[in-house]
Amino acid sequence: MSLIEKKISRLQSKISLLKSLLKDPNIPKSIQTGIQNVLDEVENEIQESKTIYTLTQTLPAKGWILRWIANGLSILDARLFRLNAAYTCLKSYSYQRGDPDLEISNSIIDQYMEELCKLSQLNRDEIIHMVSHSYSCLPLGEIPFYPVFLPAYDLAYPNYWGILAHELGHIYYDTRKEQIQRNLLPQINQIVREGVSKLVSDVEAYPISRDAAFTWIRWWTPEYFSDCFATRVLGPAYLALSNVELFIETTEDTEIFPPSHPPTRTRISLCLETLRKLQLDEMQPYIERLENEFKEIIKLPTTETEISRKLEIFTHPNILPLCFKLIEEAVDVFSISKLWPEVMATLEKLKVNGRIDRQSPLLPQVCAATLLEKSYPVA
Repeated sequence: MSLIEKKISRLQSKISLLKSLLKDPNIPKSIQTGIQNVLDEVENEIQESKTIYTLTQTLPAKGWILRWIANGLSILDARLFRLNAAYTCLKSYSYQRGDPDLEISNSIIDQYMEELCKLSQLNRDEIIHMVSHSYSCLPLGEIPFYPVFLPAYDLAYPNYWGILAHELGHIYYDTRKEQIQRNLLPQINQIVREGVSKLVSDVEAYPISRDAAFTWIRWWTPEYFSDCFATRVLGPAYLALSNVELFIETTEDTEIFPPSHPPTRTRISLCLETLRKLQLDEMQPYIERLENEFKEIIKLPTTETEISRKLEIFTHPNILPLCFKLIEEAVDVFSISKLWPEVMATLEKLKVNGRIDRQSPLLPQVCAATLLEKSYPVA
């Protein structure tokens, strides 16, 4: 068997494994359909490669054709690699769906996510939630499918579920990636490069502006975008004290360059600024309370290192407000205007009842509980 034939055989065995997902009753039909479509495309292209390879055996000079076939098979292998990431997630998801210990938690979070996705203008059929070690989101490329993760220790504490709105912000960003790459990111790139070049010497201008632009475009813009998105969806509840751990920097974060998340104080500043611009009078007391709570973190001095010096340049007042303005303009949701009256109406009921009622919409109750800074049982 030739190397080409071995490669084709290997790809076909991968497809057989991935097809097992299509028989799993716990996996949503819409996701199964997306996987089936990709597998059908890949399988057809493999068959075409196999046919062309067979025909080339009679040719005297076939080196360039074999290279072309091998390159095409490598591209197909990369597509299956991304599907394999989906396979791993979906197998874990299926297992968790069948776990009796998670049955009640899954049901409650399903209801919460349904309401949150509707408010966020996102397709719930493309999103699944799973228990993992931390809050995160994993866009998986060509399949319209997004796993959202939350830690096991928060399953019984709805106050922290507001962080899921940030993760949905990443999905919102991903679904609009083409528009963002065409409009937002080039402007961010220009502002950051020009701003940094004015702050450093001519010798440093190119390398530091390059690093700054890369950091903003690859890492920080999606994070700021998701913070702005979550603030416009949940209002003060997103930034409330119970979600403070989302903004805590670890020592490791500050020692890695470029850092995957922007400096804490800048994220808090963006969220507070976004809240003020919502111009909902009833929010003002909560905004003032949050400003007081976060005052110490915002003004906390940074440790003097080479990395902290760069971060100070990357977030200079000549750069940050201009980028924030562009990001705020790109986030075209204002869902809190619909949710906030429900949150206000729920506050007093929650104090009296002492529990979150599953028979009523969960989202306003969870937001109210977060603002009250209390953990209420869901019943």
